[in-house]
Amino acid sequence: MRGWYVGQKIVCINAQPISGLRNRFVDEHLIEGKVYTIRQILAFKFMSGNKVSERLAFRLDGIVPHLINGIEYAFFHGRFRPLEPSDDEDIDISIFLDGLAEVNRGLVRFPARETPELEPVEAGRVRA
Repeated sequence: MRGWYVGQKIVCINAQPISGLRNRFVDEHLIEGKVYTIRQILAFKFMSGNKVSERLAFRLDGIVPHLINGIEYAFFHGRFRPLEPSDDEDIDISIFLDGLAEVNRGLVRFPARETPELEPVEAGRVRA
């Protein structure tokens, strides 16, 4: 099983009925391809015939659907996959290049105490 964690960005890959059953919370809140953030991870027992297995469900940031008895609904983990940047996605480093250009133009200066190589030398010795 994947290493899911709270705060993880995930993308919905299945907002369709599972086993032919519609889900009003899925229909109302999930959109395939939309990115969500995990707020809470829950484990629950799933029964299929005579077989019982443990599954995970997520509560998502900004979505708080409640069942009739007041329990907050959680979405089945199989509807999501982790959001991973694609290999061909460009990374924008312009903010770093702009900052470097400012340093090179002398617009950003560092105090002498932060750059020991610029501190004055007294009587042939360097101040510590």
